[in-house]
Amino acid sequence: MSDGDDVTHDSLLEALASAPARPMAVEARVLAERFELLERVGGGGMGTVMRAHDRASGATVAVKLLHDLADAGRVSREVTALKTLEDDAVVRYVDQGATAGGEVFLVMEWLDGRDLASRIDERPLTVEESVTLGRRLCEGLSAIHGAGLVHRDLKPHNVVLVDDDVSRRRSWTSGWRAGCSARAG
Repeated sequence: MSDGDDVTHDSLLEALASAPARPMAVEARVLAERFELLERVGGGGMGTVMRAHDRASGATVAVKLLHDLADAGRVSREVTALKTLEDDAVVRYVDQGATAGGEVFLVMEWLDGRDLASRIDERPLTVEESVTLGRRLCEGLSAIHGAGLVHRDLKPHNVVLVDDDVSRRRSWTSGWRAGCSARAG
């Protein structure tokens, strides 16, 4: 199931429904003969986030190995909507698929940066930074809601600041279901 393939809602739903209910293994491997998993960078209730190398583009990407697939239909609809979502405030969808073992994964653009929680722990945001970040978050949420998605887990750990700058493009995660993209999860 690559970005260029004609992936149907039904085929993704089938892959999601047959995925293992246990947390997925994160040993070094290559997914879809394309995404080389490099290191675990986070995880949560929805899955495990890995930094990976995209052999097709040469780019670093974020791979979310999904393990909470209680509602496969909703997951499939959300992935379908993510494929068309283009907004400067939202991390980009790259690909999705399922391994031969039935493990479902989602691939998103990698953001170099740190999460907002880490930044706040170091020093508080200024009033100007807070207003700028608030505007960026609202722009991203508007785009996500416009695509028929709901974030469900907006919190400082799921907001990635690129180069520690609240005004940068793509300064936060798409929040697919439980904040599942880039470094957050």
